[in-house]
Amino acid sequence: MNYSSNEASDAKLEIVDIAKSIISDKIDTLEGCRQLVTLHYQINDSEETFLPLVGIVSETDDFPIGDERLGWSSDALSAMDCEREMYLEQVRSLIYTTCREIISKFS
Repeated sequence: MNYSSNEASDAKLEIVDIAKSIISDKIDTLEGCRQLVTLHYQINDSEETFLPLVGIVSETDDFPIGDERLGWSSDALSAMDCEREMYLEQVRSLIYTTCREIISKFS
């Protein structure tokens, strides 16, 4: 899908804001990654910059976030949250590095 230059510019601003929010822990890391991956399709940019996040989102799509959590039992959420945190500890540095690259590229 082709987006207008204004839509792409708006998406780039939003991408930078989300990347900054991830680094400063103002939004949930995984939710922010999912938002960035969705938004990157609105800009005319190669996926290379976003490739680490695309992989992370793909590997974590089973983890419920936001309203998705409402349908889960507390025991199941506890188990998923533990697994999720262990995974995020392994990739957090990569996420932050990628966010800094995104901020630098699109600011």
